[in-house]
Amino acid sequence: MIKIKKLKKEKDKLNNCAEIKSVTNYGVKSRTEKKDRKSKNKMKLNCFIFFAIVISSTLISCGKDLYISKTKLLESITENDGRYSLFEYDNKNRISKVNYYNNNGEIIKRDTHNYNGDTLVISTMYSNYCCIEDEYIKNGNTIERKKRDGPTTSHFPLYTIDNNGYIIKSSDYPDPDYDYHVEEIFHYQGGNLTKITIIITKYLEVLEYVIELIYDNKKSPLSHCKTPKWVLFFYPYTSYVEGISKGFKNNNIVFIYNEQISEIEYDYDIDGYPTNQYVYGSLLRSFKYKDSNSF
Repeated sequence: MIKIKKLKKEKDKLNNCAEIKSVTNYGVKSRTEKKDRKSKNKMKLNCFIFFAIVISSTLISCGKDLYISKTKLLESITENDGRYSLFEYDNKNRISKVNYYNNNGEIIKRDTHNYNGDTLVISTMYSNYCCIEDEYIKNGNTIERKKRDGPTTSHFPLYTIDNNGYIIKSSDYPDPDYDYHVEEIFHYQGGNLTKITIIITKYLEVLEYVIELIYDNKKSPLSHCKTPKWVLFFYPYTSYVEGISKGFKNNNIVFIYNEQISEIEYDYDIDGYPTNQYVYGSLLRSFKYKDSNSF
């Protein structure tokens, strides 16, 4: 009996030691896990800080190179002989006035534009003569043009416009005395005039001429002007090359194909607007702009 009790005590002692050892091992394991978790969290934090620095540096670098393109309006055109024109706009960014100067800086002509619904009257005043009025009346899909010079009123061809506001056809008044008739057909692509077909009927003979135009992919000087497209068609100062005065709206002419090929080149500013125009390598005219948000 005494031996059994002694064995039981020794067994209990061993069990207690095992429990103590188990508890001790658990405690060591817990501290190790905490240490591992702490190490992992530190690594995550270091990675986060590293990537944050990289992203911030990239954004700062990009910010230095970031440039927001400006919307501009044509302010002046200067010819290679020193003559120049200055443009003014109304509160709708439509051309309201154009002043023409000679190469001595003396004003020689002024065009004032008066908009009244679908009617536009351009009053032209010369330094030594006053004044001529060009009246353009839009009626549905037709444009009628009248020119009044003192007591004389001249009529021009009738023009047809499409639903997008582009002039697609002009037809003069048939002359019964001379049996002479001229018709022009205009083709567009991407908002640019790309082809002009001229049909001349003289007595029993019909002659046809074709002019083709190719453009760049840059902004034209009047690309952000809000003057109606059919109005720009008639503006003489929208002519890039002599004989082509049908206006420009979206891009710039770089090739003209008719009886001969005309090649045109440009310098551009940072916003993609032409600043200089060259024909056969020679400077023809220069353009200056102002921010359209400046007024």
